[in-house]
Amino acid sequence: MIIIFSFDTWISCSHMIEIGNDGLFRDSVAYYLYGDEYAAKKLKLKS
Repeated sequence: MIIIFSFDTWISCSHMIEIGNDGLFRDSVAYYLYGDEYAAKKLKLKS
């Protein structure tokens, strides 16, 4: 989990998750959440 401090709010971001099995459609995704750091850590991105 990466936490970035801003002057007006906290932003929480998951680790990048690689999706796709072949070279043509491979990509990476992450989710971002404004606000509560604790809530962001509890979220799980399923692949």
